[in-house]
Amino acid sequence: MRGRQGFTLLEVVIAIAVISILASIAVPYAAQIINQSREGSTRKEMEELFASADAVSEREPLYERARAVFVEELGDAGEGVLRTQIARLGKRPEDLEKGDIVRIADRATVDLATLADVVDLPKEKDRLARQIDEIRVRLERLVREDA
Repeated sequence: MRGRQGFTLLEVVIAIAVISILASIAVPYAAQIINQSREGSTRKEMEELFASADAVSEREPLYERARAVFVEELGDAGEGVLRTQIARLGKRPEDLEKGDIVRIADRATVDLATLADVVDLPKEKDRLARQIDEIRVRLERLVREDA
């Protein structure tokens, strides 16, 4: 009888089969755990992004809505008028508050009324006066809606 120094072919095949069965069970489970981890971190990152977007959108709508009023009434020049009024207040668009919108409405009314006085065409003067009134009304409504 000889001493045994290794494994028989049958023992190696059985060991490989057992390892294969365990791997076929463990690999999908491990992949599932990795995917859940990725989903969790992605979900957390998305929540942080949405929270940041909400924080920005809480400050931005006031400017964006005021901008929409000016652009609808005055076209592309409306945004320039609004930015000029904001600069005169010494503020940035994202720092606007309700009281600032009221001041902007007052100042824009005066500035645009001065412009309307310079215009010598009655139809254009009337059109500017209507636009000034509409801007003022809409900005005041905007402030009341936020209250």
